[in-house]
Amino acid sequence: MHDNDIDRDIILPKTTKKERCKPSPHAQRRFDPDNGPWVGIRGKKKPLSIYEEGLKILRKEGLLPPDDPTLVTWSPTDHCKSLHPPTVVQPIPHFMYSAATPEYERQFPSLERKMDPITAEEVLNWQSENMVSQNEILQSLDKRVDKIAEKIDETDDNLKMLEERTFGKICDQKEREIRNLQGQVKEINDFLRASHERKPKPVENSFFDPPAFPTYFKQPERPSPFYPTYASSPPDQVRYIPTAYSQNLLELQLPRPPRQKAKLPA
Repeated sequence: MHDNDIDRDIILPKTTKKERCKPSPHAQRRFDPDNGPWVGIRGKKKPLSIYEEGLKILRKEGLLPPDDPTLVTWSPTDHCKSLHPPTVVQPIPHFMYSAATPEYERQFPSLERKMDPITAEEVLNWQSENMVSQNEILQSLDKRVDKIAEKIDETDDNLKMLEERTFGKICDQKEREIRNLQGQVKEINDFLRASHERKPKPVENSFFDPPAFPTYFKQPERPSPFYPTYASSPPDQVRYIPTAYSQNLLELQLPRPPRQKAKLPA
């Protein structure tokens, strides 16, 4: 075979001869009792070869029932003995009541149901008791509601007082006073700044402006005859300015007028 023949076999499938279509055969009823009829429950299948050996061993020992050898219906409890038999605990006698004692009837009444007819008086008594209990509950609820209302009113008053403190007339007045004081402080600062800027600095030149007195003397200032001299503007702290000259030194520096001789009478 060539490669082309192999490719042709792979690519092109083999064609088979077409046969005529035949109708399917009709279903026939089976008469095998093991398999059962063709409609309904199918017959039982045979067990696997693995389980057949186990079934043979069970049959030899007689552990399988003779009626149905394929069904295992035995329990290990029938063929095994219990190691420890159960012990029956007897109840303590002094904790039990006998039916003849009166305490038994009092503690354990009879289970017979007794239906006594309800009279109108009993109905009225029950209604009155119910109304009294409802009235007490309503009164307690009313008291609690009153307490809650009082607390709510108290909190409202506190909130109003806080609102007046923060947003009331007193707060507005304080804010106006603070703004007024801030404006005054600003005006004072502006005035001081302007006065410092306008004040000229003195020109110190000892050649053009020689001192009238020596440097170790202080030029005296003639005090006013009407107002005393103060060291500071406030009148409560009055201090006289000390002068560094004496009257004798001033008289020596000032020129004296010439003396006129007294004329004797001729």
